[in-house]
Amino acid sequence: KMPKFLQNEYEKENKYIYKKIEVIDFLGQGSYGSVFKIKINDKYYAMKLSENEIPIKLLQRYKSLCQNDNLKRHVIKIYCCGEIEKNDDSKYNYYCIMEYGGSSLKSAINNLNITELKSVLVQLYNIVYHTCKLRLLLTDFKLGNLTITSKNKIKLIDIYMECLNYSPCEQCRIVKTYS
Repeated sequence: KMPKFLQNEYEKENKYIYKKIEVIDFLGQGSYGSVFKIKINDKYYAMKLSENEIPIKLLQRYKSLCQNDNLKRHVIKIYCCGEIEKNDDSKYNYYCIMEYGGSSLKSAINNLNITELKSVLVQLYNIVYHTCKLRLLLTDFKLGNLTITSKNKIKLIDIYMECLNYSPCEQCRIVKTYS
């Protein structure tokens, strides 16, 4: 489903999106991509540019994790993703526009009071519990790949894993540096 902020400028062929995106901040870089805080129509989002996150596989993985309501509330919303038209020397092949999930949990955790920390630990426990119960694999589960909102809600932001089928996983290929 095409998000409302893109619908009015999406061409009929479903190939190209023309939208003015304002880059607000550089959020970080991993082994396979870079993430930016962006602004579209006065709303904030995150945009990831990557070398390896094949759009159709990323969306399949996202949908597979969101099948479980207990995990869905902790998975960052992905609005759209696709290939980047290559016209420069950029190493990035793909883009993904997703919900802006707040600050990195790794940098925010030291500033939490005891009540906030308890809430975060309960959420982390629930993510781990439901992931194990459903026998799912989160290949790069760490504080740096989790965000925390201003209301102390935890979101998983790095979910990519290439599989033939995600429910259940079949012929998975882990494409992480530290799997």
